[in-house]
Amino acid sequence: MAKTVLEQWVNLDKDPKWVEDDITSEARVGHLHFEAKFSKGAKLVNFKIKVKEQPNNATYNAQEKARNLNFTVQQGAGAASNLSKKTVKLERNVSLPAAGGNEYIVRAKYKQEQVESTKAVAARRRLFYYSVKMDSATLPAAEAIGDPATILTNLETDYWDPAKNYYLKLVKKGDATMALTKCLLMGEEDETGATISNSWGATRAGLLADAKTALAGSRPDLQKRKPFNFVSVWCNYIATKGKTIINQEAVTATGAVASATLPSWFGKLFGAKMANQTIYVLASEFLWHGLDDTDDANQNWLETVELDFEDAAGARSRIAIPNNRVTIADAARFAFGGHAWLQIDLTDADMAGVRRRVFGQVTGRFRLRVKVRTVAGWTLGFAVPATNVIVVADKSQWQTVTDSGKKYVLNHEFGHKIGMTSQGGAAQTFNNENAANMPDAPASLYGNIHLGPTDNSRGHTGNHCGEGATWTAGAFNAATNRFDGTWTGAPACVMFGMDGVWDTATNTIVPAPPGYCANCEPIVRKLDLGNAMLGFASCVTD
Repeated sequence: MAKTVLEQWVNLDKDPKWVEDDITSEARVGHLHFEAKFSKGAKLVNFKIKVKEQPNNATYNAQEKARNLNFTVQQGAGAASNLSKKTVKLERNVSLPAAGGNEYIVRAKYKQEQVESTKAVAARRRLFYYSVKMDSATLPAAEAIGDPATILTNLETDYWDPAKNYYLKLVKKGDATMALTKCLLMGEEDETGATISNSWGATRAGLLADAKTALAGSRPDLQKRKPFNFVSVWCNYIATKGKTIINQEAVTATGAVASATLPSWFGKLFGAKMANQTIYVLASEFLWHGLDDTDDANQNWLETVELDFEDAAGARSRIAIPNNRVTIADAARFAFGGHAWLQIDLTDADMAGVRRRVFGQVTGRFRLRVKVRTVAGWTLGFAVPATNVIVVADKSQWQTVTDSGKKYVLNHEFGHKIGMTSQGGAAQTFNNENAANMPDAPASLYGNIHLGPTDNSRGHTGNHCGEGATWTAGAFNAATNRFDGTWTGAPACVMFGMDGVWDTATNTIVPAPPGYCANCEPIVRKLDLGNAMLGFASCVTD
């Protein structure tokens, strides 16, 4: 006869606060509690619970069990009480292993006497989350931050998919709106790529403060659910500001080298002037524009400009041009921005400082040396270290990220928060919040060692999975203390360290998938999502 299957939420602690929704009793969370009746005189010391694993269960090896007691069956506290003159009730608590989807047949045993439960137990895990979206009220309608509801529903579905057997139920507890920061600034670099400002510290503090304010009304619920909840923040842009030096001859609107003819001093006496003209120069990177309204108002994309007039003999004269005379010349390259061309409108009055001949014209060219602030890089999302916050960008490179792209980012960063890619048993120098409590690392793990002669970060930051892609290591870079190299192939795991690999044959990106590879799927099922899960230990509302 088929047994009734009870769902046991093994990662939650034994507490009546979890009795809600489809959890009907405190008995269904945390450890199992068993009671059995035996003949008078039975002793608690001889009372054991036998947990019989079912054939398709995820199992842990000896090294994993030694690493984390939550990978084992744990016989807990017990009690004995007389029911009558002839019978005694023996009780015992038993904690099941952390894996999701496992099923167990449970037997109570006293010496040779055995009683089998009429019910089977299925292990389940549960986490809770809030969704917080930045306020789009001040953005143009076409640039409003998208509703993440479908993406979050897909995440819920992925982790509760019976075919995967993760049996991790993600339960949404609320929504909130937070203040808009048009672009989260990850850092600032100089023209060599060296970091010149630790903007991340201020960005992180401001982001968390705004999220905390948005969630003020939900703080009691968030605090109650620690450490089993997280907050997904949906922002506008995330980028790094850089600097680029343009040192080149100016051109005309047609791309020809811009030149000018200056009348002689004698000609000027009779009203001769240089013809007005517009000169152009192209930055090698896109300007820092359209990402911060204050920066745009202050023309922050332009740092310095030097303009020289060079005659045919090579003699140069400096032309004084204030920054506000330099303007953006080109139309947006992408839906919401993206500019790289600069222009300067010149008149004869601007050439006052240029050496002229008393008689005879002077012909020459214009050379510009301009330092501009540009976008050094885009970030699609990140998990805030030591806090239960995951951030996903709605846009990148002045266009909306596709839902499939945002799904990849959310699943990737959520994977980091629950401990993927597992580093269990592997040497490590990179701080994975959950490493000491993890199942064994997959063979495709990389990034567990950052910096130095054993560096295997492979150009990325964090613990990742390289399944399907190939890393060709280059020389050791003493400046970065890491190995240079290149990626090729097709990433097969959401835990790959970036959203795809550039294919030089087709000049396209081979995207990383939004799901786990065959190496990582069994590990996700085995994760300990209980109190050992340090990635969510600190709450944004603390």
